[in-house]
Amino acid sequence: MNSLFPQDELDEKVDALKCDPAKKDFILRRLRMAEQATNCNFKALHFDKKADLLKVLAAQNHCSVRTVQRCAQVLRRGDDLEELACDRPGPKRGEFKSLDADVRAHLLDCFLFKHLNCRQSHRSVSRYLQTKQNSPGCQVSHRYDFPSPSMVKRYWREVLIPMYGPQRDGKEAVKTAAGYVDRLYDDEFAGDTWCLDEWEIDGAFYDEQDHRRIFNYGTGRPIVHILTILDERATYIVDHLVTWQISLEDAVFVLAERAIRQHFLPKRVVSDRAGRFRTLVRGHMVVGGDDQLVKKLAGPLGELGVIPRGSKEKNPRANRLERLHRLYADRARDFGPSWKPPLEKHEHREIDDAVDRHLNAHCRYGTIGPQLTSIQEAERRIAQWVEEINLADTEAKGCNGLTRLAAFRQFQPPADEIAQRKPNQAALDLAFAERDERAIREGGIIELEDGARYSCPQLIE
Repeated sequence: MNSLFPQDELDEKVDALKCDPAKKDFILRRLRMAEQATNCNFKALHFDKKADLLKVLAAQNHCSVRTVQRCAQVLRRGDDLEELACDRPGPKRGEFKSLDADVRAHLLDCFLFKHLNCRQSHRSVSRYLQTKQNSPGCQVSHRYDFPSPSMVKRYWREVLIPMYGPQRDGKEAVKTAAGYVDRLYDDEFAGDTWCLDEWEIDGAFYDEQDHRRIFNYGTGRPIVHILTILDERATYIVDHLVTWQISLEDAVFVLAERAIRQHFLPKRVVSDRAGRFRTLVRGHMVVGGDDQLVKKLAGPLGELGVIPRGSKEKNPRANRLERLHRLYADRARDFGPSWKPPLEKHEHREIDDAVDRHLNAHCRYGTIGPQLTSIQEAERRIAQWVEEINLADTEAKGCNGLTRLAAFRQFQPPADEIAQRKPNQAALDLAFAERDERAIREGGIIELEDGARYSCPQLIE
């Protein structure tokens, strides 16, 4: 290295380094700083403590006191001067040789299952290692290395959070982190494929006809669902139905028949593979099975030539109807005091207090007004949701920023094909005769579009 001053042993070591000249100059500057911190007599420079000298050197070189101390340690060892150019203290990033498999498993358990923070995890692993160290087999034969808080914090930041962060936050975070690639539906027309599924409303409501009747709260009470038919091509909500019937079978038939009469027959009906609904049958909770909604429609729609199909998406977030349910969940906060957030373990929600006030202060004593939203008002708000969603821009690929309604109208099949796919009245009556027969057996009266009425007088009496 060219200099007006004679070179010493350290200068020769810097010259021998195999690195670019700019890095050598940087190493030499830090080397001079380390020499002052190591060999300088701070008393002669009128410093009371060496720490004051280190602070002055750090300020002169625009670095931290810890950097000055680290450079001084490298100079004392004198084995690898290239470490002076490293700004990251400690071992190389990503290498945690002092953490054995047992400690890593314990930290993972604290992070993923116990949901402890970083400081609590360090305390937990320290107590764990102390217990192991004091056990009869390890008191003398083996010594465990206790990780420092900074080591645990760095292990959190570099390993646990990137690899297991979404899993710690729950299944919804895992689905978001997994991501999906939305497919392009240019091979089909709008209305060719209907997606059918239910969503249990995030809210508790009362009936305007009977204020003591509560929906979607507690055991033994009716459960309200939104049945939705979504067009797969344009993500347009073809039709919806709010129902709290004991059995969803009749509601599914009513919704499908109404949508067919309003539009035309689809070619396929798709349902989410994980779609299940809860119903009450004679006071007992019954959970529906996978694809049960489509299976109920397989008979009537099969008579009309519609093919049922399961969902092809692996990630539920890729299912367009599941993404619509997230829109419903976001808008459910419009219910105000009737909004029912997900129930966490040992968590008390505001909806619990609202239901208690409604049943006692309102229904029993009449001192205050209703504390919940009525189911009739909820139906009106949901109808408004559907209208707003259909007038919003569609997320479907290839629709060029159109709204859901505009995309559904633009990508419909030709007029002659629509005319062929509109069944006549007799075909619809025959396809959904099973529902009518069940209604007659329950003592109901069926009136068709042509004015004909069918019933069983013995059951009616």
